Amino acid sequence: ITKDNITNTSNSFSNSNLIIVSNCSLLRDEIYVYGPKGGITIPKGSTALDFVCEVYSIEDLKNLTSIVVNGIDVPEPFSQQLKNNDSIKVIFNGKVNNDDWTNSVTTEKGKLMIKRMNEANNAE
Repeated sequence: ITKDNITNTSNSFSNSNLIIVSNCSLLRDEIYVYGPKGGITIPKGSTALDFVCEVYSIEDLKNLTSIVVNGIDVPEPFSQQLKNNDSIKVIFNGKVNNDDWTNSVTTEKGKLMIKRMNEANNAE
């Protein structure tokens, strides 16, 4: 064993620790939830409607009827914040009143999807 080997090993260990610490801090800003299509990571503070916007299309969103989190119906406008390991079921049966959903999303993707859906509904 040479001095160079010890230095290289020491540097590698430090870099690995840095990566682990960075990943841990990223994970604190995200939660892992389970849906019909499997588990996904979404930003902490996301709502049930944010989850739908993350996983489904605008056409699906137009037909959203209800969202069930951990076996309990989420009341419309679906603004309940999700927690780590929540299990989400989404039901699409027909159109519902979705004019007030703009304030029910916290993520940029959610805000953009609701905006586009509202524009599409106004164009019809």
